[in-house]
Amino acid sequence: MKKKVFKYWLIVFAFIAYSSNPLLSQDVRILDSLKNVLKNKTLPDTQRIGTYGIISNFYIASDIDKCLAYADSMRQLSSKIKYKNGMVVSLLSLGNAYLDKADYKKAMESFLLGEKNYDSTKVGIEKLAGIYNSIGVVYARLDNHHRALEYYNKSLKIAIRMKNKRRIAAGYNNIGTIYSALKNYDSSTYFAKKALLIKLEIGDPKGIGSSYANVATAFFGKQQYDSSNFYYNKASIVYEQLGDKLHLGMMYKNKGICLIKTSKFVEAIALYEKSLAIADELGDKEGIKSCYEALAEAYAGKMDYKKAYEYHMKFTSAKDSISSTENKKIVAELETKYESEIKDKKLLMQENQIKLEQAAVKEQSLQRNSFIGASSFLLIVALLAFVAFRQKRNANMIINEQKSILEGKQKEIIDSMNYASRIQKTLLTNEKYIDRNIKRLKEEMKE
Repeated sequence: MKKKVFKYWLIVFAFIAYSSNPLLSQDVRILDSLKNVLKNKTLPDTQRIGTYGIISNFYIASDIDKCLAYADSMRQLSSKIKYKNGMVVSLLSLGNAYLDKADYKKAMESFLLGEKNYDSTKVGIEKLAGIYNSIGVVYARLDNHHRALEYYNKSLKIAIRMKNKRRIAAGYNNIGTIYSALKNYDSSTYFAKKALLIKLEIGDPKGIGSSYANVATAFFGKQQYDSSNFYYNKASIVYEQLGDKLHLGMMYKNKGICLIKTSKFVEAIALYEKSLAIADELGDKEGIKSCYEALAEAYAGKMDYKKAYEYHMKFTSAKDSISSTENKKIVAELETKYESEIKDKKLLMQENQIKLEQAAVKEQSLQRNSFIGASSFLLIVALLAFVAFRQKRNANMIINEQKSILEGKQKEIIDSMNYASRIQKTLLTNEKYIDRNIKRLKEEMKE
């Protein structure tokens, strides 16, 4: 059994090395090993849940449907054994996958449910930071930048408290993207570079790619297109090494936008088509929509208005299928419903707290009254005992006094009797003396 557990964790640690080392990005042997681990029927449920999570994370950038499938397996098993941390992690993974599919309703449902289920352990609080971060992404996608910034800051606050450098860097990164959207490019560059420094320090390849992309976006906002393209290229290299198709497709599109600004329409179209192919493969609706829009602009710049019109119509159709207005409404309704549930829960907790306090007051009152009653009873018993003691003492004093009187009188009687006896003895002595003398005189007279 110990060997099996050791082998499991050896595979997990190997996966961690794999996921952070670009040189191993094409090696799927570890993934196959993890799938073999799942075939072990004696594998403890918590390890099975962890394995589902790792495999789900593996597919997040390459096969969103498989990512969803493994995350859902993780959720179901966590729910079955009432494993809160597993539940929260699975809901976060599900939400992020739905986010990549531009299914904001399901993404938000997953995130809000995850927020409801987190616990106060270190792992639970760190996952709460991830949930806040992802909710911020939903709002950013729906152009509600101020709401996005609010959630990014909530996530960053937890990350700083937990001293989680990876999460801190992600927070800076995301805040930088919001400032780019708000056209505050100086702040955007500041936060993007702060994030990049941390990610270079901790050796986070995927995070480094994200920071390069954000620095590029900030330079793009400043109309420094060569610098922007330089950093997009650096990001592309990182994502290509990692095999991260989703973000690589985004970089192709962003580099194309830089080329459009310098009127290099043919090169831009080639990059857009590569980005579109990846978005189609992954089922990335948001990516497909933005590629259609970019291609329409590129063909218009090239004066191929027929192609420009075709892609514009595709863009309109894609936009309607993920209507931002409808999504904003759904997300707002979900959050309102969730906040209402939280308020109801707080009210219920307050009512229960009041009941508990009332019960405690009643119990304290009962205890106080019982104490007073017992104390009063003991006091009465003590008083009665004291009175009885005094009465007995007084009676004893009277008896002793009478005894003393009797003893005194008895002594007087005895003394009187002794005196009479002495007198009697004296009288008897004198009488004998007289008789003896008379007897002597009579004898003398006879002679």
